[in-house]
Amino acid sequence: MALPAPWPNPEDGTIDMSAAAAPRLADAWLRAMDGTGIAVLNVGLAAEVCLVFANTVARAFHSEIVPGLEETAKLFLIYVAFIGGGIAYGSGRFMAVTALVERLPPRGRLAAASVVDWVVIAIAGLIGGTTIPLQLANSSERTPMLGVSYFWLTLPMVLGSMIFILHALRAQWARPRDVVLAAGAVVAACAGVLWLAAGGDWTGGPALYVLLAAGFVGLIGIGVPVGFVLAAVGALYILETGAAPPIAVAMTAQRGTGGFIFLALPFFILAGFIMDKGGIGGRIVALLSTLLGHLRGGLLQVSIVGMYVASGISGSKAADMAAVGIPMTESFRAEGYDSAEAASVLAASSAASARRPRYRPLRWPTGCCSRRGCIVWLARGRCGRC
Repeated sequence: MALPAPWPNPEDGTIDMSAAAAPRLADAWLRAMDGTGIAVLNVGLAAEVCLVFANTVARAFHSEIVPGLEETAKLFLIYVAFIGGGIAYGSGRFMAVTALVERLPPRGRLAAASVVDWVVIAIAGLIGGTTIPLQLANSSERTPMLGVSYFWLTLPMVLGSMIFILHALRAQWARPRDVVLAAGAVVAACAGVLWLAAGGDWTGGPALYVLLAAGFVGLIGIGVPVGFVLAAVGALYILETGAAPPIAVAMTAQRGTGGFIFLALPFFILAGFIMDKGGIGGRIVALLSTLLGHLRGGLLQVSIVGMYVASGISGSKAADMAAVGIPMTESFRAEGYDSAEAASVLAASSAASARRPRYRPLRWPTGCCSRRGCIVWLARGRCGRC
């Protein structure tokens, strides 16, 4: 991949290094960095799929397992969690609760978004900063089966933290300076107070748990990504109580993302995408649209029953959302449905489709005008088509 260069001036061919060109140059570098990271993750996913398939064949026919499979899975998952997470954060694809923030005035939403980015910068800096001494302390260690250096297990944590910070700083650059500075001052003041209060007698009583609960609710309320909320609460406990050295933050982050069973998440999503690209999800949607499209709420009914049908095929909510959610989203957009309403129905029907049909959200056909069994009403409290 060719690295981006500063834009030449069209008049005289000189390199434009002005302040106006800086954001464009930063965007180009971030796109190149994200593209490289995605390419590495795709190669890693393909390799891990091949290894897991080979391991399945070996166990079925030879009662043996592929050596080092768990070690490669741990390395792959750490790369996905940190580098993939940083790329997803830069594109706005992360899990957060924004119900309260969306009700704020425009300037309030800007302030909340700026606070979120400062919190992300602080937590990512803490994880990346504590990972470096962890690398130095374990630089000579290797994994028992494949002999992979411990350096490669911690490198994605440092790189991923840098990606998070760079994307957050780029987002801050695009906001009004007074909002960014005010939000930074609030976050810095809170961090300073917590730093000064660390190790006090109050940490042995209920006040600490009240603080942790308030911090959790507050961070969730302003729209901080859920993963960073959990990391912030855990790091706050470690740093305030002194129960472990700060390096434990990096160790906990690494252990929390390297479980072999977590391979099910990317694999199920991959299965859903294969179903979508193979046309399975689209054919399910087309069939149900023919059967249910004439009912009130049309596509909303299709999404409910489509999730139920896909659930019997894949057995995974992540795969259901990838297989049916993608063609359903395109259909919703083409028919002019409200995106928030469509997302609510997809999420609620995906969660409910593992239940039996007598479960209320799957009481079909109901029509999205009946409050008694309307899944839109259950998901959002109201139905835009009633």
